[in-house]
Amino acid sequence: MSLKSYLDIHIHFGAIGVKSKSFVKESLRNRFGMFLLKKRYGLENENNNDTLSERFQTYLKELVENSSFIKKAVILSVDGIYDGNGELDRDKTQLYISNDDLYEFCKKSEQFIPGPGINPCRKDWEAELFKASEKRAPLIKFLPNSQNFNPSDKVFLPFYRTMKKYGMALLSHT
Repeated sequence: MSLKSYLDIHIHFGAIGVKSKSFVKESLRNRFGMFLLKKRYGLENENNNDTLSERFQTYLKELVENSSFIKKAVILSVDGIYDGNGELDRDKTQLYISNDDLYEFCKKSEQFIPGPGINPCRKDWEAELFKASEKRAPLIKFLPNSQNFNPSDKVFLPFYRTMKKYGMALLSHT
């Protein structure tokens, strides 16, 4: 019997730089927590965003492949803050990890399952949920406390019903 049978459902994906749609605001990049994160992954001296992303993604791949217990992992992206018109507010969003970047990464290995971040305030949430279902995402992640919305607002019921239709779970930080 193989010990490699567990599914990790909460691994954060990282992609920033010219080759990516994702971004991390300079104010967040300069925080001590980001230094600790880079140090944890042996990247404390890396400043090129494309190289940083590639090395972090390689680290994630090796971490799961070399694990004695984890067979597959749900990799999570992070959506942004949206304005009243459902457009991404790049000024207010500190961290945005693109679902497209996530899907591209997950195509490279059967061990990785996409867990896209979809803020229900975005105007294209239906298309994003459909795309997530096409990519076989088992869950959606959102962060209402940092994405500036109240998840219990009845305006989001169609979002939740659509998730249910596609058989998706919700992972939320509160």
